[in-house]
Amino acid sequence: MPGFCISNFEQTCSLKNVYQEKCISESMYINGYNVARNTLKKFEEDKIFYQNDEYVIITEGVILNRKNLMDQCGERAFINTIIKMVAEYGVEFFEKFRGSFCGALYDKRKDTWYVYTNHIGDKPLFYYCDNGKFAVGAQVNYVLDTIRLNGKVLSLDEKAVYDMLTFAFMEKDSTYAREIKRLQAGHYLEIKSGKVSVKKYFEFDRKAFDLNGISESELIDLVDEKFRNAVGLEFDKDCEYGYEFYSDLSGGLDSRMTMWIGAEMGYLPMTHLTYCQANYKDELIAKEIADYWDNEIVVKSLNDARFLLDIDKIVHMNAGLSLYSGITGGMRLLEMLDSQKMGLEHTGQLGDVVLGSFYKKREQIGEWNLTGMYSERIKDKIDTAYKKSFCDNEMYLLYTRGFQGATCTHLIRQNYTEVGSPFIDVDFLQLCCSIPPEFRIGHNLYIKWILNKYPGAAKFEWEKTGCRINANKMELFMEKVKRGGMYKLRNMLRIPQKISSNGMNPMDFWYATKTYLKSYMDDYLIKNLEHEILDSEMKKLISDYYTKGSTIEKTQALTVLGAINFYFGK
Repeated sequence: MPGFCISNFEQTCSLKNVYQEKCISESMYINGYNVARNTLKKFEEDKIFYQNDEYVIITEGVILNRKNLMDQCGERAFINTIIKMVAEYGVEFFEKFRGSFCGALYDKRKDTWYVYTNHIGDKPLFYYCDNGKFAVGAQVNYVLDTIRLNGKVLSLDEKAVYDMLTFAFMEKDSTYAREIKRLQAGHYLEIKSGKVSVKKYFEFDRKAFDLNGISESELIDLVDEKFRNAVGLEFDKDCEYGYEFYSDLSGGLDSRMTMWIGAEMGYLPMTHLTYCQANYKDELIAKEIADYWDNEIVVKSLNDARFLLDIDKIVHMNAGLSLYSGITGGMRLLEMLDSQKMGLEHTGQLGDVVLGSFYKKREQIGEWNLTGMYSERIKDKIDTAYKKSFCDNEMYLLYTRGFQGATCTHLIRQNYTEVGSPFIDVDFLQLCCSIPPEFRIGHNLYIKWILNKYPGAAKFEWEKTGCRINANKMELFMEKVKRGGMYKLRNMLRIPQKISSNGMNPMDFWYATKTYLKSYMDDYLIKNLEHEILDSEMKKLISDYYTKGSTIEKTQALTVLGAINFYFGK
C-alpha cells in the first residue's frame, strides 16, 4: 500500500512500491527526521504533505468527509481546516475524519510526532523502535529497508507463523519480525525523544446508540438512513474528482446493496467487477443485476487459477499479513483495468457480519467458542488472553477476522485505487454494533431492511441459498435437498465423493486438476522450506500443513514461506 515513512535513522532509502509509475514521490528533512512519501496519484487533494513554522502535516488515503469538514471550519483549503481542527480538538483531531486514511502530525514546539491509522485500521502503519531510533511506514518494506540499511538485525516472531497457519491473518499487532509491529484500528503513536507510545482514540461500543423502546420499523429506518449517508459519502468522493463509478458485484447481498442504493441515489452509470469460476452463480447473478441497471460489467474467470501463482507479488503488497489467495483473482482483474479513471473501488466488505452476525445460532451468543480460524490444527498454540480483552466473542471477531482478515485485501487494492465499503463506515458500523445480535442472526434484520426499502433488489437470486431472499420455507428446503441430495446419496451408497468443481473458488479442484499449478506450488514449498531462520520443528509444521492439508491450508503454508523470504531474504 503506497504511503509515507518517517524515521530518525541517519541513513535513509527511497521508498519502493510495486508500481512506481503510479505514484508521486517527495521528501523533507526536519529536525533530524527523514520524512518521505510515495503516494498513489489518485485523490490528491485528500493527501497533504506540508509544513509550516509550527507543524508538519501528512494525510494519506481518502477522507470522505473532507468537504464537510472544510465547510464546518469555514475554510477553502484542507490544510487550513486541519490546522483549525488541531486547535479545536487537539492531537486526536483525526477522529473526526471518515474513510480509509492514515496520517501524521508533528508539533515542532514539542518535538513530538502523532502518527495515526483510521478507525478500522485498513490503512495500516508499521513501526520499529529500539534505543531511541524509530521508523514508521505505511508499508512494511519501507520500515524493513530503513532498518536494514542501518544495520539492524531482525528475529522471527513465531506467533505470526501460528497466526497464519490458524487464522490466515494476524490476530493482534504481529508481523513476521518480532521488532516490527502493526498499529491497530483506532490507535495512534506518540513519538517523543525516540520513545514510542501506543494510544487508543476510538473503539466500537455496544452502547453507542440507545435503542431501548425503538420499534422494528424505526430501527429499519435508522439503518437505512445511516447506510444511505455512507453510500453518499463514498460516491460523492468520486464525483468530487470526476472519476468513474466502479463497484464490485457478486451473487451475495453485500456488494449488491452497495451498488443498488448507489444506483437508486443516481450514481450512474457504474462499471461492475466480478471474479469467480466461470458460469458460477456469482457471475450469472451479477450479470442479471448489471443488465437491470444497464451497467457495464467486467468478469474475470478464475478457471485458469493462475492467481494462485502470485505468492511473492501478493506478499510484497500485504506483507504476508493475510492469506495470499484471499483476494482470489481480484488483483489480476485490477491489473486489467485503467485504474487512472477509476474512483473508489466500492465493495460490500463485512456486510454479512455487520448487519448480519458472526453468530450463526442464538445459542452461541455469550459463548466464546467461535475462533475465526481457517484451520484449528494448532489452535492450542494461540493464547486466549487477547481474545478475552474484548467485551464478547463477536466484537473480538470483528476486530480480528473482520478488520485484520477481510479488509487486509485493501492493502492490495490500494496499489491501484482507494477502497470503500458503506458497511464499514464508522457511523453505520457503530449503529450495527449497538443492535443486539439476536436481531441480526440469520440476516434477519438485513433481509427485512431489503424487503421493506429495496424490494427490487430482492427479486434476484441470493447465491448463499440459491433462492430469492423472500423465498418461503418450502422453497428453501427444496433447494437444500437439491444441493445436498447427491452428496448424501453417494455417501449412503459408499461411492467415493468427487472433488467438486462447483463454487466461486474451488481450490481443491484446481490443485487436483491443473498440473502447472500443483507443480508450481509443490516446487515453491521445496525451494523455500529450508530457510535458515526456521528451526526443524517449524519446518516440520509448515511441511505437514502443506502435505496433509486442504488446498487452503497449502496456501497458508506458502504464505508463511513467502513472508519469510520477504522479511528475511537476502
